[in-house]
Amino acid sequence: MAVIAEGELPKSPILEVVGPEHAERETTWVLKGELDVSSVGLLQEALRSSQGCLRLVLDMTDLVFMDSAGVAMLLRAAEVPGCVEVVLRNPRQAIRRVCEITGLDQHPVILLEPSS
Repeated sequence: MAVIAEGELPKSPILEVVGPEHAERETTWVLKGELDVSSVGLLQEALRSSQGCLRLVLDMTDLVFMDSAGVAMLLRAAEVPGCVEVVLRNPRQAIRRVCEITGLDQHPVILLEPSS
């Protein structure tokens, strides 16, 4: 555990957004690290460039943490103009649990793959 000196801010959690990868009208982004209040802006930028895709895939294989700001950003992903389906691919159990607790897994546009 790192010790933070008084008055010093902790380092921001790191989110890496890799992509996009395009196939037909599908856009895939790979999320690595932590999706939280300090990092949602990175995903927001990716979503801006995804307008017009029918299927937006967010590969969450290497996403290790997500807070309520991340959940809110995924709800915004469901509103990307032209997008009819948002796929959350391979979320870890902890991320899947957040989706279940918040009801994100019941959203009509958002799908969790693989389904449980």
